[in-house]
Amino acid sequence: MKKLVHLKVKHVSSMGPLIQALHQFFAQSMKEHGKNNYGLSFPEIDDKSTGSLVGVVSPDSVEGLLSFAPLIKLMSSAKVSFEGLHDVSDASHIRYVAFIRDRKLERGAPPQAMARMLSSTSATKEMRAKATMSRYFEQTLPQINMVSHSSKRNFTLNISRQEATPEQAEQARMNVSTFNSYGLSSYSNPVFIPVLEVK
Repeated sequence: MKKLVHLKVKHVSSMGPLIQALHQFFAQSMKEHGKNNYGLSFPEIDDKSTGSLVGVVSPDSVEGLLSFAPLIKLMSSAKVSFEGLHDVSDASHIRYVAFIRDRKLERGAPPQAMARMLSSTSATKEMRAKATMSRYFEQTLPQINMVSHSSKRNFTLNISRQEATPEQAEQARMNVSTFNSYGLSSYSNPVFIPVLEVK
């Protein structure tokens, strides 16, 4: 039975640290089990913001997640609060959505595009960098500002979403899905997860 945990950030600036803490937990799960069965949803997402609420879908137990030290630290500092635990099969107002990390848009961010331009040996590198950056500013998605744990560089997670068809929703109800180390999926492999409607 799938579980759904809701966590809420007090301020939008705390979204990055929350996702970073969850990323650490998911990466640890991948290291121990070879996969990550925990997926992220953003019930309040719109075209400009992910909102302040994050859902974490788990195939069964959530005890390990809720006792994870970096998450407890955020809760104890009141930057993040626990908003509830639901059994997906018992919840009403459920819809299925794939939350996708848009890597192409991320690569178009000015710091990343400039770094690639400077490291490239191609004669057209400046033109390509400008084209990539122009797409970045033309196509906006909700973003989460992050800092890489390993390289310490700043980057953004650009979150796209795709609603499930009735057939995809039915299939998602039956299957245990796997996600990347950020709890997201990709355009090539969208993973549809339950989202509890925010009232």
